[in-house]
Amino acid sequence: MPAEKGTGMQQQTLALIGTVGLLTGSSFAGVVSTVAFNNLAEWTAFAAEPGIFPAGWTTATSVENFESKRSLTQPSISGGLGWSSWTASAGAGDVTQEFGAMSTAKSGTSLFFTFGNKPAALGGLHGIGGDFGFIDASGNYQPGRIEITLSNGAAVIQDFTAKASFAGFWVIDPEVTITGLFLKPLDTAYAVSTTNLYFGFAGVPAPGACALLGIATMFASGRRRSVNQ
Repeated sequence: MPAEKGTGMQQQTLALIGTVGLLTGSSFAGVVSTVAFNNLAEWTAFAAEPGIFPAGWTTATSVENFESKRSLTQPSISGGLGWSSWTASAGAGDVTQEFGAMSTAKSGTSLFFTFGNKPAALGGLHGIGGDFGFIDASGNYQPGRIEITLSNGAAVIQDFTAKASFAGFWVIDPEVTITGLFLKPLDTAYAVSTTNLYFGFAGVPAPGACALLGIATMFASGRRRSVNQ
């Protein structure tokens, strides 16, 4: 198999994808250059790899933490700014911001996040991740399995323990930005939730926009897997 340009990684076809950590399955339909992770340090490290994005592009990451958010339950909840803006909604019923997490108000229903769609020529949201899991009516974490699908069709099925665990993606096609994330619970006894959302910017910010990003790019080393159809 050919190595990915500018990295030491091996491209993998769907048939050759193996289990990586907590990732227990995957389905990539119509996906080009989507990379899946189950470790936050590896996700933040990925954009530092030479040749991942075009020369001259800037990468940055930010986090949305729900720990300090006030309790709120309604059909949709929005937050963030600019390229890290988001709106949460549920497949049925309301979403709730409580117990330090964003979750569906009903057990067993899907949680959706939609993101601002910036012009691809200026870059935008190319990375997304979160600390996902299940919570019960008392706010306690419970084990379960979630199918996580990206707006471009990339998907993984991951087992989550009683404590929220990380899952995330980078889309390295410069012309494709992330516009949504879909969390489908495969165990229906509890509410699917996220305690943190992680956003990854890649592109050429407009003059002065780097200061507005207000975030230093975070790098770390670690393993990762890539998929390129």
